Amino acid sequence: MQHVYRHTVMSILLLTANVSMLIAQQTFWKQMNVSPNAYIYAFVVTPQGQMFAGTDKGVYCSADTGKTWVERKSGLPAGSLVWLLTSDSRGTVFAGVNTRAYEYGPVTHEGIYRLISDDTVWKAKNSGLDTLGITALCADQKNNIVYAGTGWAGGYRLRDTDTSWQLMDSNLSILHLDCFLVDTINGYVFVGTDGGIYRSSNFGATWSLLGNTTTFQIMTMAINSKGYIFAGSGPYGVFRSMDNGINWVEKNPMMMDSLATNIVVNSKDIVYANTQSGIYSSTNNGDSWTALSGSLSETTYLGLDANQYLYAGTKTGSIYRTISSTMTGVSIDQSSEIKGYRLDNNYPNPFNPVTTISFDVPELTHVSIRVYDCLGRYVATLANRKYISGHHEERFDASELCTGVYFYKLQAGSYTSVKKMVVIK
Repeated sequence: MQHVYRHTVMSILLLTANVSMLIAQQTFWKQMNVSPNAYIYAFVVTPQGQMFAGTDKGVYCSADTGKTWVERKSGLPAGSLVWLLTSDSRGTVFAGVNTRAYEYGPVTHEGIYRLISDDTVWKAKNSGLDTLGITALCADQKNNIVYAGTGWAGGYRLRDTDTSWQLMDSNLSILHLDCFLVDTINGYVFVGTDGGIYRSSNFGATWSLLGNTTTFQIMTMAINSKGYIFAGSGPYGVFRSMDNGINWVEKNPMMMDSLATNIVVNSKDIVYANTQSGIYSSTNNGDSWTALSGSLSETTYLGLDANQYLYAGTKTGSIYRTISSTMTGVSIDQSSEIKGYRLDNNYPNPFNPVTTISFDVPELTHVSIRVYDCLGRYVATLANRKYISGHHEERFDASELCTGVYFYKLQAGSYTSVKKMVVIK
């Protein structure tokens, strides 16, 4: 009788815990089903706001902040397993693709496929590659360079003017590459390998091995606005560098070592780490960590959109989005908030030399923002591409302009709005 009682109590406790976890998930995460029983390997949001999810059933795309998803598989090999995704500044998406000869059978490496913005058909982009076993992809959106890592042949890069990939393995003693990180603040490129982290100051032409990292397999890297770098390793957890990667210190989210598979940093420098024991966040550069409320099980990937919502992919075909933006902590339902077109006043204003221009669009629309001087002469283009429904921000750098009054004009379809800004130097 006592045994039955204990069993009943344990069952009630487990049920209570499961219900509490479900409630926590519902109040912290919003579930978006991409494909039934698909394993989410990769996730990327283009600068234009389109979302792509790479799965073991191909690629799925959303143009409405994840509310609906459509297959985007045309041109990919049959049975494509898309486990790497990145996007350049123009919205062109690059995918690392494999296929399985049969279920759970041998993997065939298919290399890299590219989907040019506004196109619907993927095309192979493998010219110059010595192997199709791609293990890492990363886009430098500032310099329009895409970096690709392989499992045994080093790294490659593709500039927007190149017709084929260029080998970049000078000084790389480890040729199994797991991830890249572009540091636009200091002009460095980092690559994580099976034997530590390397850094390049010339876009991958040459590399140097960094500090105390040689015993680590680096799975993921991210950087904040101060230039602090966070690296996830297996099985040692999270490391941080505050001196451009020269020295690293352990900053684990957990008491025990654990595999950190994905790290992202939002615009407020909050760090999010996906680990074997859940998702953790840090607001003090990794000095302490907090488990996210309603933490999901079996998460595979983390990502952030332009409005700084956090996304988590799972092994079951679902992507979860935080109910609230990680910037404000305030829940925003974009479908109800964005009623029409709007152009906001830039902030700060006056400014020197950078300001932010915000605007809303209620639907997928081509947006043009052009800057003019006080005599009406054109001086710069801030935006000239499609944006999905939602609130958007663009930074304007007036370093090359003189002190004075300028105007910026937004045009989206038949909607036009003009605002004034002042540059002070």
